[in-house]
This record gives sequence, C-alpha cells and structure tokens, in this order.
Amino acid sequence: MKYRHENAKSEIVCHPFVIGEITVGSISDRIRTMSFLHSHSSVEVAHRRQFIRLVNEEKLYTTGLSFVDCHLLMSAIHIDELVLCTRDKPLARQLSDRKVNYFESNSSS
Repeated sequence: MKYRHENAKSEIVCHPFVIGEITVGSISDRIRTMSFLHSHSSVEVAHRRQFIRLVNEEKLYTTGLSFVDCHLLMSAIHIDELVLCTRDKPLARQLSDRKVNYFESNSSS
C-alpha cells in the first residue's frame, strides 16, 4: 500500500510525532524552529491496526526501534519518493535492510 505525497519531489514533509518530540525537547531558538517545522506539510499518522500489523509482519519488536521510529519507518515504506533523514543508527539499519531511501545526518542543527 504505497501512496504518493502530492508534492513528494520538491517538498520537505514532517511527521507529527517528530514535531511532538522536538516540541517537548530543549531546543534553542524555539520560536524559529517551531515556525519552520509548522511551515511544512505533514505525513499521515498510521492507524493503530496498520501500526500493529507492520510491527508484527516486519518483526520490529526486537530491533531497538522506538514507537516513533516505527512510525517513521512505516511512512518511509509507504510513501513513494520519500527520503528520510535520520541520525538514529537502529532506524538507519532498518531502512537500509528494507531498501528504503534515507540519508544519515551528521549535523546537530
């Protein structure tokens, strides 16, 4: 079940859970960062049954991925042309194993 985000080739999209994680974290220049994040489209959050099915079918329960990581992986698997940016090694490993487009960010900015 892949779908194409309407502006996938040229747009940055944010996952709502990433915005949530950043929101509750300690970030410098909070107003500018939050404004930047909210200026981009969001991807849809997987429904509970979709999420449970993915975790069980892909055997993600012993991979070291967090709840948010699994949601990001699901978005990356199901959205054509999405390229995920991550610094998370377990997530990068799962993306690579599934031949999902991603790049590892080394920047903390």
